[in-house]
Amino acid sequence: AIFKQILASNPKDSNALPMLLGSFVNLDIQGKMMTQAVEVPRRAVQEGSKVLVMDDTDRLEIRDVQIQWRSKDSVYISQGLRTGDRIIISRIHRPISGTLLQPMQPDEQEPKTKVAQDSGEQK
Repeated sequence: AIFKQILASNPKDSNALPMLLGSFVNLDIQGKMMTQAVEVPRRAVQEGSKVLVMDDTDRLEIRDVQIQWRSKDSVYISQGLRTGDRIIISRIHRPISGTLLQPMQPDEQEPKTKVAQDSGEQK
C-alpha cells in the first residue's frame, strides 16, 4: 500500500458529497510498464546509483546503473546489470575496483536455525 497526500476538488457541477479531510480513496494511476528491469535489494545500491558486482575472476567491479523505480525494500534497475551478475549486498568500506574478493560459501550466507521437533513421547 502506498499512502500519499493529495489536493483534490470535486467538480462544481457534480452532485457528489464533498471529501472530508483525512478521507481515503481508491485510485487507478496509469504509468509506464517496467520491462527489462532487474529487482535488487535496496541495500545493494550505493552512492545513489552504483552497484558492487563480483566478476568472473572474483574481483570487485563498481557499476553505474540506471534506476527505474525504488520501493521500500527493493530497487528496479533497467541498465547496468546482466543476467548472472553476482551482486554484493554487504557494505565494503572504501570499495576499489579490481579488489580480490572471497565469495561466501552457501552455508555462510544464512545462519542455520535448528528446530526442535516433538518426538511424540509423553513426559
